[in-house]
Amino acid sequence: MRVAHAREIMGRSNGVVQAAYVLRDIEPVVRKRVERFYKQGSKMPDTITASVMNESRRHNFDPPFLVAVIETESGFRNNARGLAGELGLMQLLPETAKWVAQNSKIPWRGAKALKEPAYNIRIGSAYLALLRNDFGPRSPLYLSAYNMGASNVRQLLQEGKRPREYYLRVRSRYISFYNVKN
Repeated sequence: MRVAHAREIMGRSNGVVQAAYVLRDIEPVVRKRVERFYKQGSKMPDTITASVMNESRRHNFDPPFLVAVIETESGFRNNARGLAGELGLMQLLPETAKWVAQNSKIPWRGAKALKEPAYNIRIGSAYLALLRNDFGPRSPLYLSAYNMGASNVRQLLQEGKRPREYYLRVRSRYISFYNVKN
């Protein structure tokens, strides 16, 4: 699962794909990356690591991918609020999160719950999975849709444009997770 998703993000022959294949026990590496954003003794890395691992298994994502999205979106600030009203670690708009919850059979607990790391990661990961199902395994498209909305990505595609800026930011963090040069 992890290696297949790494190929989806990076392409077939790549140092990241090889590193994902070689690195069998990813959870301690995820925890170490998450700990960089919190004071020693904080319980937050445990919660976030467990959520990232659970949702990665549920949706067949490589855990460093979710870490890269969270790092790009909020810098691991669970109380982050975006300019358009996005909330939490994965910067979800409440109306989008509600729609995702309803379409993913996740109980909707309201916008305030989006500040809870585990709930935010659950809905954000489900949203990425829905977009991946919609756009297929083309990570530049489903990641761009996560950032700018599916209809905006479709509009750009109709205009002959391919959104890549957000994808490249997430991809850069994903590559740095494996500490390889690409």
